[in-house]
Amino acid sequence: MTHITRVSLRRASNSCPTMVLTFHPKATMPVRLEDHASRLGITAEQLVHRFISEGMRQHVSDNATPGELGTSLEEMFVRNGVLAA
Repeated sequence: MTHITRVSLRRASNSCPTMVLTFHPKATMPVRLEDHASRLGITAEQLVHRFISEGMRQHVSDNATPGELGTSLEEMFVRNGVLAA
């Protein structure tokens, strides 16, 4: 059990969306994340990023179609759902 007590996604106008995880005061998960990240030589934030990316990999591949090219990297990312238009 992770004892995450709250997950909130904030979308302020003209800024990047922010996701905040709030843990129970006695939860050991934050320390365990920091310890594991330290063993890998990365930050806890980078470890969480890896977990989210890996967790979403199957979702992306389930819905995958051949990628559409664009005239720029940004246009290609928009056409393929990586970035919003």
